[in-house]
Amino acid sequence: MTRQNLFRTGRFLAAGLVLALLAGSLLACIGTPNPPITGQPQAGSALPASISYKPEDPLPLAPELSRATLPNGLTTYVRFNGNPGGRIILYLVIAAGSADETEEQLGYAHFIEHMAFNGSASFPKNELVNYLRSIGIRFGAEINAYTSRENTVFQLEIPTDQRQYLETGLQVLRDWATAITFDPAEVEKEKGVILEEMRLRLNPHEAARNAELPVLLGDSRHAFRDPIGSEASIRNATAESLRAFFSEHYRPERMAVIAVGDLNHGTMVRTLRETFNFTNADGQTKPRNFYPVLPAAELALLASINDDFDQAIVQYQKVVPYRPETTIADYYQLMINRVAVEAIRLRLANLTRSTDVPWLSASFSSDYFFGLTRIYNFSLSANPGEEVRAFSQLATEVERIRQHGFTASEVQRTIDMWRTWLTTLDIEDQDVRSDSFADEYVRNFMYGEPVPGIVNERVYIRDSLDRMTPASLLAEARRILSNDEGFVSVRTTRGLWNSQLTRPVFDQALAQARQQALTALADGAGQIGLFDNLPKPGRITGQAALPDDIQEFRLSNGARVLLKPTLFDRDTVRFLAFAEGGYTSWPAELHDSLSLAPSLLGSAGYGQLDSLAFDTVTAAYRANLSWGFDQDVRLIHGETTRQDLAAMLRLVYLLAAEPGQDVDSFNRQRDLLASQFVGYANDPDYRFQTAWNRHLYGDNPRLAGLSADVVRAIDFASTRQAVLDGFANAAAFTYVLIGDFSIEEVKPLLEQHLGAIPAGQSHPSQLLNPLTPRADGNGRHDFAYAREPRSSVRMVWSAPAEWSYDRQKTLEYLTYALNNRLLDALREDLGGTYVVSVDSDFRRSPVSQFSVIVSFDTHPDKVDSLVAEVDREIASLLQDGLPAMYIQQIRAAVGRSLQGRQNTNEFWLGGLLQAMINGQDFNLSQRELATVNLVDGETFRSLAAEVFQSGQRFVYVMKPQAD
Repeated sequence: MTRQNLFRTGRFLAAGLVLALLAGSLLACIGTPNPPITGQPQAGSALPASISYKPEDPLPLAPELSRATLPNGLTTYVRFNGNPGGRIILYLVIAAGSADETEEQLGYAHFIEHMAFNGSASFPKNELVNYLRSIGIRFGAEINAYTSRENTVFQLEIPTDQRQYLETGLQVLRDWATAITFDPAEVEKEKGVILEEMRLRLNPHEAARNAELPVLLGDSRHAFRDPIGSEASIRNATAESLRAFFSEHYRPERMAVIAVGDLNHGTMVRTLRETFNFTNADGQTKPRNFYPVLPAAELALLASINDDFDQAIVQYQKVVPYRPETTIADYYQLMINRVAVEAIRLRLANLTRSTDVPWLSASFSSDYFFGLTRIYNFSLSANPGEEVRAFSQLATEVERIRQHGFTASEVQRTIDMWRTWLTTLDIEDQDVRSDSFADEYVRNFMYGEPVPGIVNERVYIRDSLDRMTPASLLAEARRILSNDEGFVSVRTTRGLWNSQLTRPVFDQALAQARQQALTALADGAGQIGLFDNLPKPGRITGQAALPDDIQEFRLSNGARVLLKPTLFDRDTVRFLAFAEGGYTSWPAELHDSLSLAPSLLGSAGYGQLDSLAFDTVTAAYRANLSWGFDQDVRLIHGETTRQDLAAMLRLVYLLAAEPGQDVDSFNRQRDLLASQFVGYANDPDYRFQTAWNRHLYGDNPRLAGLSADVVRAIDFASTRQAVLDGFANAAAFTYVLIGDFSIEEVKPLLEQHLGAIPAGQSHPSQLLNPLTPRADGNGRHDFAYAREPRSSVRMVWSAPAEWSYDRQKTLEYLTYALNNRLLDALREDLGGTYVVSVDSDFRRSPVSQFSVIVSFDTHPDKVDSLVAEVDREIASLLQDGLPAMYIQQIRAAVGRSLQGRQNTNEFWLGGLLQAMINGQDFNLSQRELATVNLVDGETFRSLAAEVFQSGQRFVYVMKPQAD
């Protein structure tokens, strides 16, 4: 169960937010409230059979979790979890956020979050950042923080190989809780960083959201407390005023410390009690503040008109009270709600691709909202001018659900999806990452969300599914879709239709829909199964043993198969298909078809199954595929379970030999993408990205840029044929399976599915318009595209160069170190930008070449000085090398990254792919471990002298349009 994270801001950009429990939990209809229920596992289930309960029983606390309240009021959570191994996740949660600010303090909670990294009692100034880097911790991935309206959360992921790392990590949390120093000089520098973070939000959608919240939330305090604050309050903040807010709200009775990971449970419980049992300086106890959410009682509407919107967006939102979850019966009710929400979402998705509806896309969601509320949200995208018609049709379809409920296939598909998800809840598997548990405990601390634990929840959910009926879903859908009104927001471009965007018009649309007597939706589910009409299988014609327990097979169609059974991730199998020859082997006029093929042809179903039938029959399987064309290779990636391996390999066959034939769904998806590019063509960031890429690569026809007309010109037949040409040639492919399987059980599946793919013909080995950088660098190119006072900068060094694996890894590590140095220089020292990123690419094919890109956004007046600062840092690197501190940081990070990676499926899958792309042997472990020796100052400086030459330097700047 997840809570809204849409309205928070943080010091570092998140590197992959973890979503708990797939997309929600599940439902059921419970019977009589009194008889005890004993869960009985189905055949093949690993679920326990001994849990007996009554619906009125209180929800238990997870048996593997220790939750305690210290004498000072601080709450602690401790849980062992082995994923990832050798790591402990530490969270400090403050039950105070921007809603606690006065008008004079706007943005203070977020400002203090920033200041936590700029000096504390144990780590003056920037020493904390330097220390964490020195032990190999990566910002964004292993350390992060965020501020919302209701809380502030600090996150650390600490390695456990040395005891002092954990001790210091806990001291860091203690300092954040009690001893941030608020050095006046650091406060002044950080103002620039926050103002630049604010600048990143200058766009029409952010402006519309800020206008919509006060209408949605009425007089609620949350409506006027954006965590970023205001420019005036940030500029006027002082060390003293920030310290006063800190003293008022950073109090133990408003705090929780969470420790989850590879830890000794009892020792950690004692350590947290000893470390965090501090007292308030004022000796007082002040419980957290609670600010009620007071949404408007009647239908409200707000239309935002801006020509920069790429398409019209209509949202219908309703904020409802949170239903307490204290008993098992409450848990059941929540599950019923979640499944009904999913069924509504599926209905809209099916309508979007199978009928002529006036919207381009439609979705429905439910989530925790501010305080003790939930929010239901319908969201439609449409062509400008179609807003009212789209909303009217939505109102009609909502009424159809209220009158008739869901079709049998919709109910079955939804249940199958959740049963499939339920198989992932195996307490012995430890597949759930520690940060996912930590996020769950944050919600427990803040809002009382129950934490019964996986061992209990999987039984509750299974029993819910067993008892679910269409009638229970209909009853819950009617409760969700009740007549109490919500808030309609419209974002669209300027036009004559704007006069229709009034409350009476939308009121009338709702009233007319509710007066209709509608027919039930016909059930369009077909009878074709996934394994119907299997092709004639191939044969295994050869087998050989390779190093590192890899088995090689040859199939009768010429395919090569590599198998590596592992127990790194139980009940998980990873898949890869690789062939040389990417989009540069096809004519440039097919480039757009190839780049969009996964989206377009992926919407057209597989084999004889149209898109709707395909989604229905595959809902019961955990089998996922992604595929596409890169510059020089064709790839398929997949993930499944041991039980569903046959289903995934069947999908591989269908993709390669029988790609989709649902032309209507293909065309609708194409038209949807085309409508999006109407707006993209005018989007400043898209225009800038297209412009500088075209210049860098000499107006290569592959980089002409997409437009609505270009997308609409893509036709089904040529796209499907290109995919057949690319993937229906097994003799060109190497197929890889890594994970939890046995060789003997896989062999017949290889013959049946991979062996049945046509051998095909080798695609011509040719290079057509490969991307190669121009040779006339050392210039600056400005593009006046921005509509706000902001600039984006891309400093690029790129040229052909001799490739080797060591040179590729050296450049990767060099740019990692340079990223740290430029972050310190441009952000921490100068306060000139919110974030700097340095990216590199050194490839062997299709053309051996490198590129390094330094990217940052800033105020237009700061562009020249920041570009000059980057140039100074590069000159210093070339003359003196990087300071030793940065070399040590990267050596620690590389060493830390290598620890344990060999015991992951991802290491072997990625390593085998790179070895095949680069023509290397499969001695992955030795080659990877040797790369740590490349982290060397002189090695860096030598390669830097080759890379950072003036003739290979291109500077691209997006600046504001002229008035």
